[in-house]
Amino acid sequence: MAPNTSFIDHYAVLEIQFGASADEIKKSWMRLVKQWQSKANSGDPVATERLQQIHEAYTVLSDPEKRIQYDILYVVENEAESEESSGSEELQNESFAASFMGAIVIVAALTLIGFVLWAAWNLGSGAWQAIFPTDEPPVIVTVQPTATYTLLPQ
Repeated sequence: MAPNTSFIDHYAVLEIQFGASADEIKKSWMRLVKQWQSKANSGDPVATERLQQIHEAYTVLSDPEKRIQYDILYVVENEAESEESSGSEELQNESFAASFMGAIVIVAALTLIGFVLWAAWNLGSGAWQAIFPTDEPPVIVTVQPTATYTLLPQ
């Protein structure tokens, strides 16, 4: 998967770490605005663009709702980049193995759930039979819908 070229790292723009506090975000924003404001006022197009990026980053990271949405995208984007940059066949094989094992666990769980539902359905209809281990030969107990029990020796 190709990296998203339109993704802007607002944390890098504000020169802070992911997960910075609201106070750290505000301090960094104020410091950077002071640094770039005079250059932007003098007509420098690079400084003007940088100042716009700083304001956009602050707008997103200072609003709690926007920040939550951005952080989700940030984590997804960084995971995609790390998977692409790793390129290691061993890591891809481990990822495949983990996914495959996860699929097996899910199939096993669904099979178990299916068996339990099947057993409950049959128990409710009165056709449930179970073998109870004893010292003697096994005895099959049949549950009849009329609630009478018949023991059948084998």
